[in-house]
Amino acid sequence: MEADPRAGSGLLQCGNFVGAYYGCWWLSPAAAQVPEDIQQLVSHRGHALLIGVSTYTNGWNPLPNVQKDLDDLEKGLKPHFQKIEKVLNPTVDELRTRIRDFLLVQWNKPDERLFIYYSGHGFTELHQFSRRDEFYITGSDTPGRLEKYP
Repeated sequence: MEADPRAGSGLLQCGNFVGAYYGCWWLSPAAAQVPEDIQQLVSHRGHALLIGVSTYTNGWNPLPNVQKDLDDLEKGLKPHFQKIEKVLNPTVDELRTRIRDFLLVQWNKPDERLFIYYSGHGFTELHQFSRRDEFYITGSDTPGRLEKYP
């Protein structure tokens, strides 16, 4: 995660964030194939940060199912994680702080198992000179899609 070079623009760049779907092996029927000693090793360990943005103040459409998504995911993860934190409708600054603290301050220890989930709007921006896509997640105060960024 990097700070957006357009400081104060209301954006949070997620860079090469990889979806956490591949880390959910215990939620699938294939979990029965995982040796019991491995299942015991990872059960009730780890920390999850569930972030959802359903209400926006600057032109994004509301997402009414975000709260239910977070609640359902929390129920599914509860047997497998020691601590689950939920954050609903954070601003961009709150997003930056919560993700940074989660990754670098609270759980930056060897052998920690971390899981971050985000439900909300996002967008991709192609930079013409570098020909690289940059991916962004939105906070509740991110300027709407039709607004021009500085």
